[in-house]
Amino acid sequence: MTSSPRDAATSATTPMDIAKDIANDNAADDTSSINTATVDTATFDTTTLDTATMTNMDDTADTATARSRLCVDMESDMVVIKRNGSKQAVNFNKITRRLRQLSWGLESIDVARITQIVIRDMSQSMPTSRIDLLAATTCVAHALEKPEYGVLGARLVLSNWHKQTPGDPTIAWDRMRDRGILNERFVHFYTTHRRELRNMVDYKRDYLFDYFALSTLQKLYCSRIDGVTIERPQDMWLRVASVVGGYDMNRVMDTYDSLSNLEYIHGSPTLFNSGMAHQQLASCYLQTMGDSIESIYDTLKKTALISKNGGGIGLSIGSVRSKGMPIRGTNGRTDGLVKMLRVFNETVCYVDQSSRRKGAMATFLDVTHPDLYEWLGLKLPGGEEGARCRDLFYALWIPDIFMDRVQSGGSWTFMDPDACPDLQDLYGDEFTSRYLAYEREADPKKCIRTVNAAEVWRRILDTQMQTGMPYMSYKDHINRKSNQQNIGTIRNSNLCNEIVQYCSEDEVSVCTLASISLPSCVKNGEFDYNTLRRITRLACRNLDTTIDQNMYPIIEAERSNMRHRPIGLGVQGLSDALLDMGIPFDCEQALEVSRKIAAVMYHTALDTSADLARVHGPYESFDGSPASRGKLQPHLWNIDPYCGLEWTELIDKIEMHGLRNSLSIAMMPTASSATVLMNTESTELVTSFVYVRRTLAGEHTCIYKRLVDALIRRGLWTHDVRQHILANDGSIQSHPKIPDDLKRLFKTAYDIKQKWVVDHALARAPYVCQSQSMNIFMKQPSYQKLTNLHMYAWKNGLKNSLYYLRMPAASKAQQITVDACLNCSA
Repeated sequence: MTSSPRDAATSATTPMDIAKDIANDNAADDTSSINTATVDTATFDTTTLDTATMTNMDDTADTATARSRLCVDMESDMVVIKRNGSKQAVNFNKITRRLRQLSWGLESIDVARITQIVIRDMSQSMPTSRIDLLAATTCVAHALEKPEYGVLGARLVLSNWHKQTPGDPTIAWDRMRDRGILNERFVHFYTTHRRELRNMVDYKRDYLFDYFALSTLQKLYCSRIDGVTIERPQDMWLRVASVVGGYDMNRVMDTYDSLSNLEYIHGSPTLFNSGMAHQQLASCYLQTMGDSIESIYDTLKKTALISKNGGGIGLSIGSVRSKGMPIRGTNGRTDGLVKMLRVFNETVCYVDQSSRRKGAMATFLDVTHPDLYEWLGLKLPGGEEGARCRDLFYALWIPDIFMDRVQSGGSWTFMDPDACPDLQDLYGDEFTSRYLAYEREADPKKCIRTVNAAEVWRRILDTQMQTGMPYMSYKDHINRKSNQQNIGTIRNSNLCNEIVQYCSEDEVSVCTLASISLPSCVKNGEFDYNTLRRITRLACRNLDTTIDQNMYPIIEAERSNMRHRPIGLGVQGLSDALLDMGIPFDCEQALEVSRKIAAVMYHTALDTSADLARVHGPYESFDGSPASRGKLQPHLWNIDPYCGLEWTELIDKIEMHGLRNSLSIAMMPTASSATVLMNTESTELVTSFVYVRRTLAGEHTCIYKRLVDALIRRGLWTHDVRQHILANDGSIQSHPKIPDDLKRLFKTAYDIKQKWVVDHALARAPYVCQSQSMNIFMKQPSYQKLTNLHMYAWKNGLKNSLYYLRMPAASKAQQITVDACLNCSA
């Protein structure tokens, strides 16, 4: 099993006296106030280093001696600016001592040489904070060759960060309070419990993070004042733990320990906004709207208010009548979906999300809608801008009868939703029966036109191969297998296609998210399901608390969430955990692990929800739900629940007490939060083992540490291997010197058959009461490949068969620049 940053930070090679020396050194070079002129960590990246710097690590002894003499000469001429504003001559030995202090447990670090490069690249009167960051980027630039330099780079960033921040969470929060940033309840809590919170926080745990995680934390998650980071990572964890732990000190302590030991993480809005004056903690909002100007513009206002407060939006637009249909009130004709969606497009661009990024919204359209072709073209490259809405995301809402028609080569009739309004509220056999009745009726006011279903299917696949969308969601599967089917028909999903909840014009559904770090459950090469149960129980309880702590931007959202109380708990790092157990992703044993993880999480989540219902009562709409009748998700899939778990006892418990939450498990994308916990995203494989990763926090060259560690142990991490991986889109499969056992284990998302991705989703699906964001990776997608994949997923009952279609360009520079990801990240 490979080591991780977590192992390095907590190993026996981390002596306590070294940690004290670092703290003392930080204090000696710090002032009591934060220097607003300091430079952000995230502004430094490896692209600032020149070729000469990259080759200096291989200097000859003569060159090193000459460089050493040069450094001595420079010392006498150069000065630096300390954080208190005073000037001091550059001291070669002090820089060397600082680097050596931070190099504990790192055997391959040449401290003197790093110091020489730093002094060479320094400028006159450089602030000491920038010297640390210059040293950090120098180290990170060489991490590709010797990964321990990346560890040192992260420690330099963190040590510099610690110098700029108070080192006491309550002092940081006092400064935030004085700026009016915090809410009164949080202020009352931390001022009442200052001593306990100070004693609880453990800043040594900040050293668990790698350079990339620290950059993301500083740029996105830790709070700032006037653009300067005021919180340390542990301060942020403690702030979040206080809120989601319900201000109960025992729960706050347990939650802080779990968060700070990187066992699980809450969704991005919860990390951003816990304790803040505007405490909007939910990730996802689902809306639908009626076919009237009043409803459309009411929905637009709600969209703006949700986006302003940091929520991502999924919107059903299937009720809006098609282009050219009559408007009875004015005797005019409608313009259809495109012009309306352009207004929404500009709104989500204009109303940003808590000033962190522009808004994000996915539109869901029924495949029966006559404007389908125009809608499919809204994100296509090129074309007239007036016919494009490039900032929205697109998802199809597909009934079984359409897939049957595609498979059988039948026809497909587009029906106007104003003339056939009942189709929106029907699913399954009732939908099919009504659709067939309209077809037989053949009223031209209702049945706008009929085409070959294969033509529609080809348009859909064409768009997917050009844009990666639309998402594919199966209306009948979703509704048949929902625990909310007693409330009404589900019309759409969320921004990332994993939340499936009922919404209406009077109820905007909401979901708060969190994800479990699966590698944290691997102990000595075995998966510890007791650890998974403990984390699941804690996370579910905290997510339920978040529902009550949340500040709702609109009353319709509060109404819905208080009635149904859904939560979404997912995972990240599945492929990492499998590697830590020595299990290839594409094998039956891996499928069994996926199945058992999902089953244990679902069982534990329901058990926790029943415990909460015993104390607080069941959610308002519990009566009449499938769970109230003893039908859990496996029963809705018509399978026997996972053997070895006490399902009968759980059903009895639910019958006695009810459930506190209508929904509990959702496999969301975890783009940003996975970088913080240093995992692969969600349930996916890494797309490349060496790559440039671009996010809102900057651009960085990354290596997959587990592979590098394995190659180093076998003496195979050579220049030739590195160049081969870079030249082959981050894959090791074609290198002749890498053993087959490593090739079997270390495959990228593009190295495996995508049927394995679907099979993993199918293994989990009977225990996922919401749905799964499932990316598909194809080097050369084709109509036949995509048809086979979608049909296989649909026939086997998956609720959706596509989030994004990813193609090889993503593996050359893996990006977290897609706006949708940040909101659902958990």
